[in-house]
Amino acid sequence: MYLDCYCTEPGFWTPGTTTPTFELFTGTDSTGAKYGGASMSDGYASTGLHLSQYFFLREGETGIHMFSRVAYQNETTPINPKGLQELRTLFRPNTALWTHLLTNEKNWAPLPSKEAFAKQVLVQDATWYLGNTPEDAYVQQYADWWTKYSFQDTWRDIKAFGVFADGTKSADNSTFGAWTVLNVRSSMSMVDEES
Repeated sequence: MYLDCYCTEPGFWTPGTTTPTFELFTGTDSTGAKYGGASMSDGYASTGLHLSQYFFLREGETGIHMFSRVAYQNETTPINPKGLQELRTLFRPNTALWTHLLTNEKNWAPLPSKEAFAKQVLVQDATWYLGNTPEDAYVQQYADWWTKYSFQDTWRDIKAFGVFADGTKSADNSTFGAWTVLNVRSSMSMVDEES
């Protein structure tokens, strides 16, 4: 998982690549639950832009609480004229354990196989044709095209999204899931009252 932004004169910048600082946290919260956490912060010196990413684990919970923080700390020089245009927190699993992607109950599919990716045809930036492997589970169940936008949806319609493992690639056939869960959706427009 990493953080980046479109926020500097050259364009994108990934904190952790300049002069990062790290901090560890431990304690007990107001409910009595013990917690531990870590943060990584970095600054873009010429503008005073600082990005931080925090991760926390609470006793008794299987999930990781994560949030990002942006601050400008420069009293003498104006911020980059482009400002902060994009802030991305990316989760990129890189193990063969995961077998499926899921955006919501309507948009999910098995991951394309290594063979499908090996025989893909690049059609344009971040879009590939996978029709050369018609027997692939992704091609049969979802589409013969792959794009980084295939599993996007509007934030107001997403309660959780991520990857899961159906047990076919784990040593003991265990199933796993890694989900991003939005804790608050009240700021999204047109959110129904059941959110």
